[in-house]
Amino acid sequence: MLILAAPSPTATASGCWILVIRRSQDETYIIDLTDDRGRRFHVELVFPDQEPDLAADWKRWRRYKAENRDRFERIDTDLLAEHVQIAEEWE
Repeated sequence: MLILAAPSPTATASGCWILVIRRSQDETYIIDLTDDRGRRFHVELVFPDQEPDLAADWKRWRRYKAENRDRFERIDTDLLAEHVQIAEEWE
């Protein structure tokens, strides 16, 4: 088993931990992970010198997310509350 740091919808600013129980890697720079809760993560490495447009998009996204941290925290809180309510009503 492998423990890996990764973001999650309910993560704090410092992130959270996931427990990876399965990993597959068909190509050198692409990896698929499945955690102990059945969630799947697809990770691709971007090379800025080979894919400048993708690297620039990623940089802009990271900056936007950092500049709008409060907004994303509200969205995460709202989504969590909505899903908790759905789960409670399910019973």
